[in-house]
Amino acid sequence: MGLVVLQQGPSTLPESGENLREWSIRRADVIRAHGARPALCEVWPDSAYGVRWSFPAVVHNYHRAAQAARAQLLPAGEAWQAAWRRAPRLALYGPDGFHPSRLGTTLAALVITARITGTPPARLSLPYASKTAGLLRASAAEALRAKP
Repeated sequence: MGLVVLQQGPSTLPESGENLREWSIRRADVIRAHGARPALCEVWPDSAYGVRWSFPAVVHNYHRAAQAARAQLLPAGEAWQAAWRRAPRLALYGPDGFHPSRLGTTLAALVITARITGTPPARLSLPYASKTAGLLRASAAEALRAKP
């Protein structure tokens, strides 16, 4: 059975959270009707909105939408938070403050790969020195322990 990954963007505001929920339900039904499983890739807020304020709303809205749509949650945004608790200056955002840097993309991919394959992050190879790779793996594992 295949997997279809959905993503809307940060969905920080209440109305965008409702939009995420509504369309996740609609698309999940279509995905299942075609014999696949739906998943939601939880992302991160635009750094311009104030990350401390906006991250809880993103996490809440993605968890709520995944639960309503009966979709698997891929908690990349939560892995970012876990990484910053370990290393607050970690450069996960790219130059525009919205899209991820290579490091942020790698962390998101680590979460997605681990959840989809069932492989613990500690067993996945990364193109970084052992200290950075260890931080990313620990952050991914922490985020994956949270269930919607």
